[in-house]
Amino acid sequence: MDFPVHFIQAGREFNTLEKHVPAPYFRKEIYTDKAVTARVLIAACGFYELYINGINCTKGPLAPYISNTDDIVYYDSYELPLKEGNNAVGILLGNGFQNNPGGYIWDFDKAVFRGAPSFAMSLTWQNADGSTVSVQSDNTFRTAPSPVTFDDYRFGEHYDARLETDGWALPGFDDSGWEYAISAPAPRGEARLCEAEPIAVTREIKPLSVTPSGDGFLYDFGKLRGCLPPFCKRRCGTANRAASRRMGKGGRHFRYRAGLVSQG
Repeated sequence: MDFPVHFIQAGREFNTLEKHVPAPYFRKEIYTDKAVTARVLIAACGFYELYINGINCTKGPLAPYISNTDDIVYYDSYELPLKEGNNAVGILLGNGFQNNPGGYIWDFDKAVFRGAPSFAMSLTWQNADGSTVSVQSDNTFRTAPSPVTFDDYRFGEHYDARLETDGWALPGFDDSGWEYAISAPAPRGEARLCEAEPIAVTREIKPLSVTPSGDGFLYDFGKLRGCLPPFCKRRCGTANRAASRRMGKGGRHFRYRAGLVSQG
């Protein structure tokens, strides 16, 4: 399989617990002379969300898959519709295992592959005249910080709704104020198509109790769960925080935080 190999990123600086670096947006507009179905191949050193014309097309949460990118680099394959005319491709890129300082217990903060997240992608389709067009990730992609001001695989994320950019993944959006993406170091691992079943949200559970705790709240779900905390955006101008803990050996609590600042 002809995997795209030109990885790009927003910059070299990566998120730490002491200095937060927002998850980056990327976007590019492409033109098709008819409505087509494009084959999309995408890999990320980190986690990605893929948008076509404002629609989230990602197969599921935490895509493409967890891996040591010095060993394996997973690619996802999609067949996605493009309309006649201008189309917008958008990517939201998170740290995933590429930069996981919250994993001190397994020395992920010292990993050789640690760095700012990056991705490589291609979109391939046939024009009306039968010619094949292939668009690759390159330095013509534009990038800007997203409202996700901090993200970590174990320590959750901070989301500031005041920083939302309406229409960023739609055709016609004015990205002239955005920076150009830069080339990223190529990962050393073997390129491999991800054949694992996508992660799926199976159900939502309610806490048994909610108790004030420091500057936030403690949600007690009554059992250990692997979960993503949901947030509802509210136009109230207040800061909202949620935390979850699990009990470790010797009664030690491990605390996982995620935060939201609502629009005001």
